[in-house]
Amino acid sequence: MTEVKINVIFVDDEPKVLDGIRRMLRPMRHEWTMHFANSGQEALNQLESAEFDVIVSDMRMPGMSGSELLNIVQEKYPHMVRIALSGQAEKEQILRAVGSVHQYLSKPCDPERLKSSLVRSCALRNLFKSEEVKSVVSLIKILPSMPDLYTRLIDELSLPDAQIKNVARIISQDVAMSAKVMQLVNSAFFGMPRHVSSPDEAVRLLGLDIIQSLVLTVHVFGQYEGENIYGHPISELLDHSLKVSGCAKLIAKKEKLGSKFMDDVTIAGLLHDLGKLIIASNMKEHGADIKQLLNQDGMNTTDAERQVLGTSHAEIGGYLLGLWGFPDSVVEAIVFHHEPNVMLHDELTILTVLHVANALVVKAMDNGQNVHYGELDMSYMSTLGLEDKIEAWQPICDEVINQEAG
Repeated sequence: MTEVKINVIFVDDEPKVLDGIRRMLRPMRHEWTMHFANSGQEALNQLESAEFDVIVSDMRMPGMSGSELLNIVQEKYPHMVRIALSGQAEKEQILRAVGSVHQYLSKPCDPERLKSSLVRSCALRNLFKSEEVKSVVSLIKILPSMPDLYTRLIDELSLPDAQIKNVARIISQDVAMSAKVMQLVNSAFFGMPRHVSSPDEAVRLLGLDIIQSLVLTVHVFGQYEGENIYGHPISELLDHSLKVSGCAKLIAKKEKLGSKFMDDVTIAGLLHDLGKLIIASNMKEHGADIKQLLNQDGMNTTDAERQVLGTSHAEIGGYLLGLWGFPDSVVEAIVFHHEPNVMLHDELTILTVLHVANALVVKAMDNGQNVHYGELDMSYMSTLGLEDKIEAWQPICDEVINQEAG
């Protein structure tokens, strides 16, 4: 059977730029069907006549700007992957489009960076089969935050002498805000020499002016308005995420896995249940159905989600973070943190540490009643020869939980 090509449209008002992209990506013509438009309106006309998978648009164009175009595309064609090309002088345009852009690439664009971004985005789309969920995830403009943290952030930013250290502390405690600042700071637009894995560092690098614009002008953050997530308060999800993040970090430190590994597993722990927040805030009816299955049939969360949605919170969160350009190792860990056997490696990975940290936190918060370490996959641990490590890692988890409790 012939494999379906990916349909990509490139939009730029400069013909030379489009010609350069056409030449640069010529080797990909057997895998992608590429289209080109020299204005936002021409792009919209083409989108009406065929189905596209990805749009790559310049930000500064006469008539309709790139941010205006991508906002329209998000509303009319939510399934599409949206990538922005921008110069360093166009921060205002970037901030206007921050809710509708999946990835930002600097202009002039590095050929390999553009190719890898497109290849990765297309691979994610092919792996994720649920069209409904892809559309819902692609429509997301705001990830809701803990109401009290959101209020504290607004209050701090409204002060005439707002302190970046206070802003960083607040954002690093919230799942949604951390995810968004990490997406932005690691975009090619900001040109960081290395991947930033700490929300605290991300806030400091973006600076107070950009954070204030995001929060007070663009309103990219918002507070969670639902009553709960599957019957549990949002504070419980945040508390669990912070504990898993802390536990994962200390396990990585004990095993001397290096600073980059430690940073990546820490952010993976914080964001591993992001999908639950997406479901609860963007698929409320489905969330109610999942809650009913959990209450009436005693299913575990993943099985209930799959029965209702055909997918799970782990896959949904991983899909969004993959679109946002998070590292493959972090995305993999989040997608498979309940099913690590699906991605079996020969070494201790971020997935392994996240799976263990999550299971040990579940066990500890269950007052030790689950003798099988919660959701820990012992066959997976045995295959890796790590089952004897669990006894040494359990006190680490207990230490994190006791610190939080104190």
